[in-house]
Amino acid sequence: MTQTIEKPRSSARPARNASQAQAIPTLRCMAYPHNGKYVTECIDLDIVAIGDDSAQAKGKLAEAIGGYIEVAFEGDIRGLIPRPSPLRRRLLWRLLRIMAVVTTRRFSIFDCSSTVARAAYS
Repeated sequence: MTQTIEKPRSSARPARNASQAQAIPTLRCMAYPHNGKYVTECIDLDIVAIGDDSAQAKGKLAEAIGGYIEVAFEGDIRGLIPRPSPLRRRLLWRLLRIMAVVTTRRFSIFDCSSTVARAAYS
């Protein structure tokens, strides 16, 4: 009688690919000018980043979210994902969402999940 010995599974992080990126939930974010800089906020994780222009601020936000998620998943994620912003910030996001449709101001409402996924899985 032969006995099969299974190799223990590695605890290393699984390979990252495009199909995993699709599993990332939507993260509601906003970008707006403030005091000569651009501010980006993720209201689902309560993370803020500032840059000289919108693209730089969005890049910094994606980097901050990626780092936050990586650290959060190393331990107990209860209460960390999602970690909603205070009500005042979430109400601002809703107001900017409405204003983005009816005005041509320099702010935007976006889903930063795809940006984070591209940075994390590349």
